[in-house]
Amino acid sequence: MTIYMTDKEYKTLRRMVRRNVYQNLRRLDRKLEASREKFERTFKGVGDIIGILMSAAGAVLMVLCLACADSIATEYLNTWGFILICSFASVAAGVKILSWMRH
Repeated sequence: MTIYMTDKEYKTLRRMVRRNVYQNLRRLDRKLEASREKFERTFKGVGDIIGILMSAAGAVLMVLCLACADSIATEYLNTWGFILICSFASVAAGVKILSWMRH
């Protein structure tokens, strides 16, 4: 079956098809952008929670270590120092994660 059309009709039809394709592409692009933004917000929210928990746990551990520093026996000073260093590292890592999530 052959459809006969004039050159003007053919150009109009091509323009309509092209416009429809471009509209569909723009619509798809907006949907992809919205889902990317939603994923980014979720990822940053999870990172914030992890950073807050790490910072809080490190701070609590540091306060506990410093509060009981007088009652530490001499043979446990290495362990006490290691725990204190780990708490400093936890606070630093938590703050780093929080600052990284802000960018």
